[in-house]
Amino acid sequence: MNASVKGLNDRLHQASGHMEQRIEEFNALMEVIQGEAEGAFIKTAAAVRGVKEGAQKLSKAARMKTRRTEASDQEADANDPASESFE
Repeated sequence: MNASVKGLNDRLHQASGHMEQRIEEFNALMEVIQGEAEGAFIKTAAAVRGVKEGAQKLSKAARMKTRRTEASDQEADANDPASESFE
């Protein structure tokens, strides 16, 4: 009986060691996954910020171009004698 208890105890220690190793491997894997996820999040946030800033600059440039075109059209109308209305 003493031998069977010792054998069982040895197998439990072996299984415990194996489980501990598996848990350490799993933790290492989770650290890698977390690092990759954080990196992807940071890259995505940076890309979104870049797109947002680019869109704002394009919008501002389009508004400025529209204003210049309107001002140019008004100036052309003011200098065009054919556009004067005869009342």
